[in-house]
Amino acid sequence: VSRQSLARLKTVNERVSGIILIGKMKDGSISESNRVVLERLSPIPKQYRKTLTRDRGKENLGWQELEKKLETNVFFAHAYSSYERGSNENGNGLIRRPYPKQTDFELVPEKDLDTLERQLNSRPRKRHGGLTPEEVFLKMTGVALYS
Repeated sequence: VSRQSLARLKTVNERVSGIILIGKMKDGSISESNRVVLERLSPIPKQYRKTLTRDRGKENLGWQELEKKLETNVFFAHAYSSYERGSNENGNGLIRRPYPKQTDFELVPEKDLDTLERQLNSRPRKRHGGLTPEEVFLKMTGVALYS
C-alpha cells in the first residue's frame, strides 16, 4: 500500500497446483476484498473451491458473504502466524520483486498485473516435476486459466 493512494492487491493461492490469482482493490474495504475474491474464484468450478483460508485483516471480515456465494468454507489463520499461509506469503514475495513496498498500485495498469500473474503461473516448479502451476491446474480441473 502506498501513502499516495488506497489501492492494493489481493492474492489468492491454490495449494495443490500453486496457481496465484492477483486482483487489484480500490481500497481496503470489506466489499472491495470480497469483490476481488469473488471475481477471481467464481470462474473456478465449485468442486475445486473447498476451503478458503484468510488472514485476520479487517478487509477479510466479510467472510460470510464469500461462504454463501462461493459455497465454500472460510477459515482464518491464527494472528501473527503467517507460516500458516506459507504459499500465499511466498507468492506475495514474488509479486514484491517487480512491485516493492510503497508501490502506488493505482498507477499500475491491470494489464501489467495480468502479465505478472501469467508469468508466475507459467514458471516450471520442481515440486511438479518441471510442470507449471497452470499445467497442473488444467490437468487437475480441466479449467484453463487463460485462453
